Amino acid sequence: MKILIIYETYSGGTKTAVEFMAEELIKMNHAVDIIHAIDAKPDSFSKHDLYIFATPSWLERDREGQPHINFIKFMEKFEKESFENKNIALMGLGDATYAHFCGGIDVLMKFLEERGGKILASPLKLDSYFMKPEECRKIMKEWISKFTLKN
Repeated sequence: MKILIIYETYSGGTKTAVEFMAEELIKMNHAVDIIHAIDAKPDSFSKHDLYIFATPSWLERDREGQPHINFIKFMEKFEKESFENKNIALMGLGDATYAHFCGGIDVLMKFLEERGGKILASPLKLDSYFMKPEECRKIMKEWISKFTLKN
């Protein structure tokens, strides 16, 4: 399966998680490409079987629980685009002590669903990735196996 991971990061946690996920997917014999959301173009979504979106949640535009600012720009840029028949999975990093834990994923998922995206699995919301990376990596491995083995 050809997989594209679209991500953004502030402090490097999402980048580290995405790199680990890519390594695991490659071990499962998938071809994996990784790009920043800000670099995505409409033709970025024509060559892969699965699209994994990964974002931290943050305070953006005076609202807590928003995706990375570059995903907000992504949503503005792709507002008129269709994601119909695109297989999608979403992963977010956050802190469960906040009111909108991984809320950025919820915002992004709604955006993609409204444009016809097919969400293959419940979004993965990882709590305190830097504090418990081994636990989070185990959870990620279980999560990706749920939807990559079906295809």
